[in-house]
Amino acid sequence: MNDTPSTIVDAPTPLPPASNRKSGFMRNLLTILLSLCLGLFLVDAAVSLIDDSLILIFGIHWFSILRELTSFFVFFMAIGIYVLMGLTPLVPKRLFLPIPLFCLATMLAVFPLAIYCFGRIPQVAVGLSVCQVMLGLVILNWSQGGLKFHWPLVPEARLGARRFSWVR
Repeated sequence: MNDTPSTIVDAPTPLPPASNRKSGFMRNLLTILLSLCLGLFLVDAAVSLIDDSLILIFGIHWFSILRELTSFFVFFMAIGIYVLMGLTPLVPKRLFLPIPLFCLATMLAVFPLAIYCFGRIPQVAVGLSVCQVMLGLVILNWSQGGLKFHWPLVPEARLGARRFSWVR
């Protein structure tokens, strides 16, 4: 027999693809949280559009209390998303940065419009509500790869791959 040692080294087994790894508790929690945030944004958009349309067309304020309540929660949810984007790279910024920016832009736009276009406030409100509905549907389309309504609204595959680091 040949007494020379073998120089061929077996190749290490490849790592499993990222999709085969078990998802962690934090990824699942973040998926649910982001889905709830997107759902709340869409609900607020629909309630705002219905309320503003009823006010513009018929002059009735049936949904105003519900609208103010959902808008209140969306405002604080947008702040929470913005903070969460700074804390973890798992939040897809392309999907969720438009929500806090929309909230900020509408708040900043309402003051000059209320001063210079006071007689047209109902039309402006309907326009902003239509923009919110369109933005919510675009984000839903991007997150699910089409306008499909299935839970979770933000699939885990859309989350980032990195974890928290103090360098961020």
